[in-house]
Amino acid sequence: MILATSIQLIATLTKYPEILIAGRVIGSFFSPMCDSVLILYLQEISPVKIRGALSSLCATGYFVMALFGMMLGMKNILGHNLTILLGVPIPPGLAALAFLLYLPETPKFLMIVKQNRLAAKKSLVFYQGDQPTNDEILDEFIYETKNEPDAKGSLSDLLFVPYLRKALLLANAMLVLTVPFFAILLSSTYFLMEIDIPSHVAQLSSTFLAVVLILTCFIATYLLKSFGRRPLLNFSGIGSIISLCVFAIAGKFYEQNDIMKYIALSGMVGYMVCYGYDY
Repeated sequence: MILATSIQLIATLTKYPEILIAGRVIGSFFSPMCDSVLILYLQEISPVKIRGALSSLCATGYFVMALFGMMLGMKNILGHNLTILLGVPIPPGLAALAFLLYLPETPKFLMIVKQNRLAAKKSLVFYQGDQPTNDEILDEFIYETKNEPDAKGSLSDLLFVPYLRKALLLANAMLVLTVPFFAILLSSTYFLMEIDIPSHVAQLSSTFLAVVLILTCFIATYLLKSFGRRPLLNFSGIGSIISLCVFAIAGKFYEQNDIMKYIALSGMVGYMVCYGYDY
């Protein structure tokens, strides 16, 4: 990601848009990889009691950085200078990389894949402290692998093992709820201006959407402790679909009534609230 950002920065100093495209392609390849690896990493280093809450912090951090980027991208801040704007993530990225070099691999990976019990125990002590139950936790990791006779540990298991195939289908069905988010996050100002909301109101509304998203992520972290995952996901999923319908219908008829454009805006806010819960 640091390399991709650096390439995009260099592109702004040249006359070749192909360099910028190359940087974007590299970024689009590694960005989702970073997201998925980070979620898995957080799950594997955290105690069972806080695993859900800690995993949800990945989304919170992502949205905080999105808000930060939106604020810097405003024309009166750094939006007028693309070179500086693209250079901002590089120093913190290098600092984060140095910090990652200090962190050990997850105990689960070391125990199951590397089969290095000593390194796995050191990692477990690093992340969860020196507990008398650490040896039992490591034994549970091995038990997990032996307790799945149908699975061979390959990607083909997702297609040929019935319960894994069902889980894959359900997971992809739930991912449909995330599809509209990226368009709204990246183009919310454009969407709002298209329904004749003034430019300054549209920009402030986009920033407000990001703030709402962050707040709902914090709330969701606490709700995970009180409610089951399924009820929370079902409630927020239904709410997000209803909110999108409100946005689409009101946005269609904004020319007939001025209030429709603000109803459309409320639908967008509603979607962001629901998305913060289901993410």
